[in-house]
Amino acid sequence: MSQVSRIRQDVPETPEACISEFLLLKKAEGRSPATLTGYGKVLRPLYARHPETWEHPREGVIAYLGKIENPNTYNIAFAYIKCFFDWTQREGYLSGRHPLEGLKKRKPSPRFVEVNTETIQAMLAAPNRSTYCGLRDYALMLLSLDVGVRPAEGLRLVPANFDFTASEVTVPARIAKTRVQRMLPVSTQAMKVIREFMSVRHPSWKPHVPVFCTEIGTPMSTEVWDRRIKEYSERIGVKVIPYFFRHFCATMLLRNGANAYVVQEILGHSSPVMTARYVHLVNADIREAHKMFSPATSVIGEPLRVDRKIR
Repeated sequence: MSQVSRIRQDVPETPEACISEFLLLKKAEGRSPATLTGYGKVLRPLYARHPETWEHPREGVIAYLGKIENPNTYNIAFAYIKCFFDWTQREGYLSGRHPLEGLKKRKPSPRFVEVNTETIQAMLAAPNRSTYCGLRDYALMLLSLDVGVRPAEGLRLVPANFDFTASEVTVPARIAKTRVQRMLPVSTQAMKVIREFMSVRHPSWKPHVPVFCTEIGTPMSTEVWDRRIKEYSERIGVKVIPYFFRHFCATMLLRNGANAYVVQEILGHSSPVMTARYVHLVNADIREAHKMFSPATSVIGEPLRVDRKIR
């Protein structure tokens, strides 16, 4: 960074050194592994694809962001890049204008796709439950559907997190995205399937081995889980991603009468703003139902056309 040497002499000599120092700080601040990975997946390609970013940050950043079409992906990258360059300015590694000065986030596109019950039922029927992997996938789908755990959270749960007597699962703070522990009630049906799956767990596996691991006892990554869901999705002919189970959980809880605060606590939202998006979906249901079954319409029929000339 040619703009830097005027402020400090101990500036990292390479982009990787700078990014590594930044990630160490974020780790010390308690950021989740998923967040740290997210930073790396944005910052490293930024410098790899646009080497000019090191000497001319604004040019590289604009070129990088300009190639992102999806508004949601753009906004995530924008947030990571802003946090990184905010830090470089505070540390005195970067002088002059902020690379994002004058740039704004884009209007996000709808993130929550309506998933119908038939699609969820088809996905649950897709795994071959007579195999280890099939039963594992079915159990994790069911848990995600029942309590809305995030994929990264569900894949890191260990046997001790499940209380079969109380029919609860604990999402520890260390694996929760928001770093806040959640104790979630699990339905009898889901617990029965999880218990069945854990009964085939290899006796030599240590307690720290995740419940939803590979058939050789190694942790399963979110990327592998994405591919598993994609395979089932292609099999039923409907596009489904892992987060759809969480979205369906939230929507059905609200439709079945749960209040927004309860849903926020179950999903582990740090802000009610996220939960409000699901509330909007349910409110749309209410409006549509009223349009179809309005008591007034059923009594007097379709609205009368009023002649505007009448005084």
